[in-house]
Order: sequence, then C-alpha cells, then structure tokens
Amino acid sequence: MDEAILGSSNFTVHGLGLAANGNNIELNLEVDSNRDRRDLKAWFDELWSDETLVRDVKAEVLSYLEQLYQDRLGTAGPSHPRRARHWQRAEQDDTGLHGVQPDLDDLLARVQAA
Repeated sequence: MDEAILGSSNFTVHGLGLAANGNNIELNLEVDSNRDRRDLKAWFDELWSDETLVRDVKAEVLSYLEQLYQDRLGTAGPSHPRRARHWQRAEQDDTGLHGVQPDLDDLLARVQAA
C-alpha cells in the first residue's frame, strides 16, 4: 500500500460536506509513514477477513442507489440508458462497486445542485 487516508467522513451528503446546511464536522488525515501504513493495512485486513464483523452489502447498496435515483432524481438507475451498462457491470463484478463509480459522481453532483 503506497498511500492511505484515514478519517471519519461517511458517504452521505452531510458527511461529504455537500449539504446546503448542517454538514457534519469530519476529520481525515493522510497516513504518510511506511510503518503506520503497514500497521493500518494489517489491522484492516484482519477486520475485513473476519466473517463475524463483515458482510457483503453490494446488492443492498446497488438497490439503495437505484431507489435514490427513483425517489430524488426521478430517474431509475438501471433503466436509464446512459447508466444501464454501469449498473450491469457492477452487478456482474463481485469485487465491488467499480462499475458504478460514474453514477456515484453524477449522483453527488446532482444532489449537491438540488
């Protein structure tokens, strides 16, 4: 691991500082020491591999994002032609939400503008 950022920000409009008012106060810092990055990665890997602490929530996240499009923006995620291929890739990609990234960027920009 070459770089690490550690912080309390969560992936919400308030957590990312995108709300018109009432944003959370968050703290994030760059971990720039090799020893600290190694320790951080070892700690993360230990937690990530513990099946009593971690579960796969990809399907739930994709469903939630689709609902956001429908409820907030009036556009269904997977049925929207421009986004359909991103959702299909993400649903087929069992390594994470890589295929959804363009949609997330678009969603955040649109939510911020609303």
